[in-house]
Parts: sequence; C-alpha cells; structure tokens
Amino acid sequence: MGLKNLRLLDADREDGIGLTVVDRCAPDAVTFTQPEGWKDKARSLLEAVSPGKANRKVHSGHVILFQGDATEIKVRAEIKSKPTTEKYTETMQSALQRVYGDEGVTHLDVRGLTARQVAKEVARIIHLGDYTECNLQGRLESIRDGVIATEQKVALE
Repeated sequence: MGLKNLRLLDADREDGIGLTVVDRCAPDAVTFTQPEGWKDKARSLLEAVSPGKANRKVHSGHVILFQGDATEIKVRAEIKSKPTTEKYTETMQSALQRVYGDEGVTHLDVRGLTARQVAKEVARIIHLGDYTECNLQGRLESIRDGVIATEQKVALE
C-alpha cells in the first residue's frame, strides 16, 4: 500500500473531517488488468489495504469520473509525450465505468472543455453538488467475488 493511502488512513483516524481530493482511487488499478485478471487484482488490492489481521477498509468517497472523446484525449496525451490509441482510451473509459458504476459517481463529460473549464466543473461538483459516497471497498469486494465483471478486453495497442 502506498504512502498516499497510508496518509489518508491516518488523516481519517486523526481528524475524520475535511476534504481530500485524490487523482486515482484504488479500484482504478483493476482497469489496467485484462478482464480475466480482475478478481485476482481486486483480491490483491484488498489484501494490500488490509494485510494480515489488519482491519482497514478502502475509503468511500464521491467519485468524479471524467469521460471524453477518445480522439481528443489521444491528441492531449501526445502533446504531453504520453502516446496512446483511441481504442485503448475507449476501452479504459468503459472499464472505469464498469468498475465504479453509478452510485456515488458523477460522470463528467469533458469533451471540448479547457483545463480551466474542467477545474470549474470539478469545483462546482465538490462544493455545490449532492454528496453521495461510492462504496469503494464494496466495489472491490464485488469485483473480487465476480459480481462486477466485463468481457471487454483492454486494447493495449
């Protein structure tokens, strides 16, 4: 388990209040694995969060899931020297939607938006939107147990 995750656990134990913005949630890692490996990946993540007799849980929280045009994302990635393909982007977006579902998730369409416009939308969601939590622990457990699955392969090329 990474330092970022340990800091989140410590902050929750010490304060229990506040606003934390995280750019990647634990379930994201599942989507970097082909579907046949989702159960094992989820099991591994859950064990990393709570090794041995530890009784830690993945923090729930409201997820803002960006969705965009694969062609536009490909161009933006290339500008940042992070080449990708449209097919990869499309399948990753689909996998992320499957992993997170809809409960406690705001799907933000960022097509045609500038970085500033995206930031304003995120701030609006955080400060003015209804807050419902996505049970990230439950989502990982459902993936581990095969309740949440997909047959769609991630297009690596």
